[in-house]
Amino acid sequence: MHKILVIEDDPLVMDNVIDILELEDYDVLSAVNGLEGVQRALEHAPDVILCDVMMPLMNGYEVLRALRADEQTATTPFIFLTAKADRSDQRHGMELGANDYLTKPFTPRELLQAVTTRLQQQTAVAQKYQAQIQDISQKAQQQLYQDAITGLPNRLTLGDRFADAVTDYRQEPESNRLLCLASLRIDRFSSLQHDLGYGTTDQLLHAFAQRLKTRFSGHSIAQISDAEFVIIFKPLAHKKEVTTAIQAFQADLNRPFLIAQQRIFLAISAGLTLYPRDGRALRELLQHAQTAIAQVEKQGGNGCEFYSAILSVGKAPRLYLEAELREAIAQQQLHVQYQPKINLKTQKIESCEALVRWHHPKQGLVSPGRFLPLAEEVGLIDSIGEYVLAVAGQQMRQWQQEFGQPLQVAVNVSSRQFNRVDLRQRVLQILVESGLAPECLELELTESTLVSDFTVAKRRLEAFRHLGIKIAIDDFGTGYSSLQYLQQFEFDTLKIDRCFVQNIHQNKGNAAITQATIEMAHRLGLTVVAEGVENQAELEWLQTHHCDFMQGYYFSPPVNGSEFATLLTSSAMAPLKR
Repeated sequence: MHKILVIEDDPLVMDNVIDILELEDYDVLSAVNGLEGVQRALEHAPDVILCDVMMPLMNGYEVLRALRADEQTATTPFIFLTAKADRSDQRHGMELGANDYLTKPFTPRELLQAVTTRLQQQTAVAQKYQAQIQDISQKAQQQLYQDAITGLPNRLTLGDRFADAVTDYRQEPESNRLLCLASLRIDRFSSLQHDLGYGTTDQLLHAFAQRLKTRFSGHSIAQISDAEFVIIFKPLAHKKEVTTAIQAFQADLNRPFLIAQQRIFLAISAGLTLYPRDGRALRELLQHAQTAIAQVEKQGGNGCEFYSAILSVGKAPRLYLEAELREAIAQQQLHVQYQPKINLKTQKIESCEALVRWHHPKQGLVSPGRFLPLAEEVGLIDSIGEYVLAVAGQQMRQWQQEFGQPLQVAVNVSSRQFNRVDLRQRVLQILVESGLAPECLELELTESTLVSDFTVAKRRLEAFRHLGIKIAIDDFGTGYSSLQYLQQFEFDTLKIDRCFVQNIHQNKGNAAITQATIEMAHRLGLTVVAEGVENQAELEWLQTHHCDFMQGYYFSPPVNGSEFATLLTSSAMAPLKR
């Protein structure tokens, strides 16, 4: 049964359309406004979308633009229902990607003919590519157990190879021989990938794998990530045989790789473990090998080291903190605070930044700098980020209704969150549930969040901006390629890091940089927020040089909801004072 989504704010038209479609046995979904329509389209993946043009929250053109920006709905047939028959309106819709127009009032026959035609066209397209899809599926199946770039066995195959190696080892008559597992990581791989681009990096990885196979032929080799490789050595008599082999390979890497007419040098850090001394399970041995790699990297990389239990000393507190953080999330010990942003022209609070805080029942306030990096590393940052979004959205909508002000809230998005394919859908759902308008939400991103893939990041940012959500680049100027990001991406807000604001009235270098940044941002149409303002002199300098907003302890630290409401009241009654 084909699924049809109807987005229409007129109840009479909605009921008529649903009746017509259900009589033809279509499965009909409905939405009464554009924002809800986008959410339902992303949730249910309809076969055809019928959409009114003039609607509250998001009009039909904005709905179409948002859906065409999402891979899931980029090709879904889209038919406008409109009372506007102007040719320029129709041309505008077609340019955005609409497939058809139905002018109200339309007959049941016209409606059904339009839907049937789009379904038939969609079916024809699907059949055209069915053979290609089958071919791709077959290739994917072939590559299930090997890396697509290097052709090396992957992590799945490694498990089987390890089981075979353990079985053979146990059958060895000489029990004094050693079964060694080595993990090799390419040093500075992320920087190489960023500088060379993915195409050249793929060629480099392929050439590296060939050199690896030549050096370690006869041993089991696997690739468990882009930059990490594992070798299961045949049983050896001495540990020195392993280190000698690794060092010989490191010497091989002194010869450059010639890729795309470039001479590229690589270095590796290696962590070595022994079965069963360091563990009996593959996962445990790999973890210990990576611990040894971390030790090598601390010493500058391009070395190798055997795992020792002493390397794990000090990890217990971290594991304890992780367990406590998981419990804190489950027990709702985390809470959200709000730091106001002051419009330096009106001298009033017009927005705020939502910040998560953890008040431990025994340890008291746990520093965000301590638990947020851990949350990012172990995968808890997704649930924390979603919690902050939901709480801040509901609270902001409540304050808007209470104070009658179009307040805006900014929420930080981590790198891990930003790279989730369903982030946009979750943000949409939170907006619908809270009733907060998209233009009242701002997502703050750092440069490091955008560095992994410019093309994907740009597409995701555009999808959010099409919904009306604002985008801010946080900590501007602290990265090595800030200006490049302003060229590549469209932002709404630029936040100047506090390191440039601190003592700006006395530091000529910071003053020159900040003044130039403000002027450049204004020419690009960006709003400028100065972070970390802590005294009157800094504030006056920013006002003199036409900064738009300030944020910092000079006005207020992050505070809880009730304290922020008090600040809103005082801000509405009086100008900025200390």
